[in-house]
Amino acid sequence: MPVGLRTQVSVNSQVYNPNIAHLAPNNADLPDSYKSGVSVMDARTENGFPQQGQLVTERNLNAGYTNQRLTSITTSNFTEYKRSAFYNGASRVWTPWVKSATGINRDSQPQASDLPDTYPDGLTLDDARTTNGFLAQGQLRTTRNVTGGYTYQELISATSPVNLVYRRASYYDGTSRVWTDWYVNGVIRDKQVLASDLPDSYPAGETVDDARTANGFPQQGPLKTVRSPATNYCMQTLTSITSEYFLQYQRTAYYNGSTRVWTPWYIAGSLRVSVTFDPPSISAGAYATTTATITGIPAGKMVQAAFSINITADIVLTAWVSGPNTVTGRFHNIGSAPVDLPSGTLYFFADI
Repeated sequence: MPVGLRTQVSVNSQVYNPNIAHLAPNNADLPDSYKSGVSVMDARTENGFPQQGQLVTERNLNAGYTNQRLTSITTSNFTEYKRSAFYNGASRVWTPWVKSATGINRDSQPQASDLPDTYPDGLTLDDARTTNGFLAQGQLRTTRNVTGGYTYQELISATSPVNLVYRRASYYDGTSRVWTDWYVNGVIRDKQVLASDLPDSYPAGETVDDARTANGFPQQGPLKTVRSPATNYCMQTLTSITSEYFLQYQRTAYYNGSTRVWTPWYIAGSLRVSVTFDPPSISAGAYATTTATITGIPAGKMVQAAFSINITADIVLTAWVSGPNTVTGRFHNIGSAPVDLPSGTLYFFADI
């Protein structure tokens, strides 16, 4: 064979050109300037390529369809760019380079303080450890935008008995990309907890459980617990589902010198109860009273009353807490003549 004559080897109906390997093309070279088949070349940044490395070009033998993959040889993480040829009406030209997502299952143990830009593009799976500053131990999923560097993390706990996920995202603080605070997702456990369970026994974040009077709670209903993952501040709200009126109990955790414990329950809500009452004839200066039961109303709470029948200006209606779980309503005749009211419904209201 004469010296300098180029050989071609047919591979899968295309042609491989070994003599063009290791050549250094220019980024601006048009697709039709490349030979048919698969070629491997040396891409240089000084020749206009986005990175330095191995350039693999695949060109269809008949139609001239062409695509390129450029793999970096200068970075510690795998980085790849891609582009393809398209016909613009006059000739075949290149699309812009697109950086490939290069997410990998590294299974490394990063630090919680590692900045967003230290993570590779694409989806990365790592091993998060509390000893490295993370709020929980488990799988750390990092998603990083290929072009903008926008980064988002999910930390899925592997040690909690409930589904517990921490989330944070990157933002630009004027100097660099940094992390937001962690956000803890809420979990609905629907678990029957005990009223005596200490605050630290609840998972961080927001949980909704099933409170039962048989377990020491003052009412039966959904128990919402909010616990800060960083400070362990904790509060609970118990909403009754057994009362005819809206009723909530609340308590918070405090440190008693040795551990976090609960404050007494605080009752918050709006109580309403009604009774049928037929007042007797009330002489001038006299009054008539009746009582009703409101379970759980504390002593000293303000109570209001209303009567379903219009009453005269001479009758003053008042109400108050008169005993345990008991309210009293009084019709006081401040006029100079007797007043005889018909039977009606007496309503008691208390915001507690």
